[in-house]
Amino acid sequence: MNLSEIKLSLPRGLHNAILRGIDIRYESKEVELRLEVLGNDGGENSRTGLRILVEGLLYVVIEPPHPNYFDDALEDGIGEPW
Repeated sequence: MNLSEIKLSLPRGLHNAILRGIDIRYESKEVELRLEVLGNDGGENSRTGLRILVEGLLYVVIEPPHPNYFDDALEDGIGEPW
């Protein structure tokens, strides 16, 4: 599957996905993303785990979370980030 197909298979695409972990493998030019996405019913409390492997990696750029991200996540009932 490509990213477009993954997005189409999810009720809300990757909107509100939570990045739980990232594994960057420079030697094999891969990155694995571990996400939590909204479940099939689309309810905010129904989340499921998803792993995405990106191959052919050249470089990775990730912005840091917003300063209030973890506080907001706990208030929304998402739980501890680790």
